[in-house]
Amino acid sequence: MYSKKLLFTLLSTVFLALFAFGDDCAEVLSHSGSLHPSDFVGVSFWLATAMMLAATVFFFIERDRVKGKW
Repeated sequence: MYSKKLLFTLLSTVFLALFAFGDDCAEVLSHSGSLHPSDFVGVSFWLATAMMLAATVFFFIERDRVKGKW
């Protein structure tokens, strides 16, 4: 159980850093032509993938709290 919490903490820290510095990467990409600041499809895609990642992490964490009959 301790190793699961440690792994979750480490992964959370890595993903937090990715989301924290993602703005810098977006600026670099916008200058190269891959993603423009007014690209609503790209921004909505990024938001959708972030929400799916958050839901996946939530369900993996909560699966241990469900009783065995489910």
